Amino acid sequence: MGRNPNIMIVDEDEFFLKRMGAAVGGGDRFACSVKAFSDRNKALKALKSDPPDGLIISETFFGDDIKSIYHGQVSVLGEEKTAGTVSRYSGVSVILGTLGEVGNLVLKSPGKGREKVIGVFSFCETGIKTAYALTKAGKLGRDHKVLYINLDEFPSFSGEDAMSFSDAVYEFRKKSTFKGVDITERTGKGAGFEYLGPAVCPEDILNRTPEDMRRFTEALINECGYDMVILDMGRLITRDWDMDLYCDETEAVCRPSVERQMNGLENFLWHSGRTNLLEKMHRVNVAEDLEGYTGELEWEMNSVKWMNRMK
Repeated sequence: MGRNPNIMIVDEDEFFLKRMGAAVGGGDRFACSVKAFSDRNKALKALKSDPPDGLIISETFFGDDIKSIYHGQVSVLGEEKTAGTVSRYSGVSVILGTLGEVGNLVLKSPGKGREKVIGVFSFCETGIKTAYALTKAGKLGRDHKVLYINLDEFPSFSGEDAMSFSDAVYEFRKKSTFKGVDITERTGKGAGFEYLGPAVCPEDILNRTPEDMRRFTEALINECGYDMVILDMGRLITRDWDMDLYCDETEAVCRPSVERQMNGLENFLWHSGRTNLLEKMHRVNVAEDLEGYTGELEWEMNSVKWMNRMK
């Protein structure tokens, strides 16, 4: 293509257009150009005169006249996900992902910002989520200095040789800074990344507000030299679905068995006005034959399989 992609969004819902247009073309996350239309006739005229690289369009607008003049990559939005549509309540990254090569290029083209804090959560069993988060940390750790933090209230990840999350929070809370504290010296060392041990008790997670988490992770990045922090979320930390306030991106680890719960969450976030989180959230589907994390010894064997299967 040799340039940043052009994306056209066509939908009768003005609020949706504004949200999608800002999320895709705002320049903070993706490097692409966006045109948005709520008027079908104007959209047809634009498609004829200046066809985009990718088209995001509502199911009600995608008729034979549009199909006859546009033959590029199309993402059709419906009220629910079907064989030919993607749910309009999905996260922006999910919708872009259905645009094939064009969507993948947009997702890989950074805008003005870059991800620093990545939250990982799931309705799947805890071990699957933790296995994915550890693999993510290992992948990113090849090119960045990465810190993994497990926030499960009943963790399978022990991190026994590392400073715990509770101890790190205590050190930070004393002066609201990590200056003078050598975090790296006290972290555990994984395959290309560092990690904190889990919290000593659930209250150390439960009592953290979004503002606490934002300041805590910012200090880890700005004062301790980490490029990225991976937050392996537990049920306590996701109870209010406010991860958008301290995560630059959230990834939902999915298998077919939790499809219904994910659809329900996306609908809930949309109808309750929590579109900020939807814009930062995208699903990650993991293969059924990948086993969850159950302990360090087993993980030494399973991690290779996860690493090979993870894009």
